[in-house]
Amino acid sequence: MPLLTDPFVKKAKASESRTEYPDSKLTGLYLVVQPKSGVKSFAVRYRFDGASVKQTIPGHYPGVTLKAAREAATTILEHVANGRDPRKPELGDASVDGSVANLAALYDKHHITGLRLGTQKAKRREMTAVTEAWGNRQVASITRKDVVKLIDKRAATPNTANTAAKNIAAFLQFCVDRGELEFSPAARIKRRKVKSRDRILDDAEIAKVWRQADTAGRYGSLVQLLLLTGARRDEMASLRWSEVKGSTIELPADRTKTGVGYNIALTDQMRAILDRYPFEGEFVFNGGRKLFMTSTARKKINVAGVPRWTLHDLRRSFASGCAALGVAPHIVERCLNHGKQSAVASIYNRFSYQKEMAAAWFLWSKHVEARVTANQAVAT
Repeated sequence: MPLLTDPFVKKAKASESRTEYPDSKLTGLYLVVQPKSGVKSFAVRYRFDGASVKQTIPGHYPGVTLKAAREAATTILEHVANGRDPRKPELGDASVDGSVANLAALYDKHHITGLRLGTQKAKRREMTAVTEAWGNRQVASITRKDVVKLIDKRAATPNTANTAAKNIAAFLQFCVDRGELEFSPAARIKRRKVKSRDRILDDAEIAKVWRQADTAGRYGSLVQLLLLTGARRDEMASLRWSEVKGSTIELPADRTKTGVGYNIALTDQMRAILDRYPFEGEFVFNGGRKLFMTSTARKKINVAGVPRWTLHDLRRSFASGCAALGVAPHIVERCLNHGKQSAVASIYNRFSYQKEMAAAWFLWSKHVEARVTANQAVAT
């Protein structure tokens, strides 16, 4: 029987069927790994009134840590030992004792589960930091100083500090809404100033990046597709073959940052990139999973003479380049899929201006192709 540890839970892989791993440290607690998706959660098995019961602890790993799961399971088993049914409404919530760990599990259940997978992962990373710092404490004991200290700990950059502050504040407001707190200790904490990037690659730099990308395999192909489409990194890194339909790439709402689906017109240059890859799995660039731009891969696409550029700069360069070519601002905005819309508008606008948007992608692809060709002629 394996002893569940944080490294074991982190490395547990999905198999063809649902898998359970018992925790020898706490009898009755199990790690549950779902098939294919690999989603991990915890459950408690016990007997009550002569019947076998399996009770799932709300939330998923890593939002619910092993430590938090053991604490929640201990509470459940204590209820059983005292002859009380943990499934009854007055005892069923993992937040019965008001601890941060149990409230975090409930927050995951009600507010994180159901979000886009990428958003779920990001929020659960932040909540893991919260439960690791405060998991055993009653949420009512958390002070403003505690919040600031945790934000400082997470503050590798102003952006990461602000992300931590935003997620901590959202969780504590959830606790206020449930009556666990009178007011949020994270209220009105000032966000840190972030200098907006305005880096745009000029035509010569675009050509250099493109030629370097030609030498970088699938990572280079991702760079080129990002430049041509103006799409967000994860939208293309997670591109599925099922989303490549005829003359378009059709991105569903649950795969976009704004929650609005949109269609990208496939140009000849985009098709040439996709044609490099056989149908060997769900994902275009990496078969069985999305393509992650690791630090090693990033070095492969770096090129002399193009300093301090990021993948998001390609999106900004697409927008600026289209504008310079005469594409109307509202068409550029639609190509970038900027801004949230109402449910009705998002359905209608997925297909509105499609002709004008397609013209923008074709115009930009031709421009990039011309610049690369001209640069190659000069280089030789």
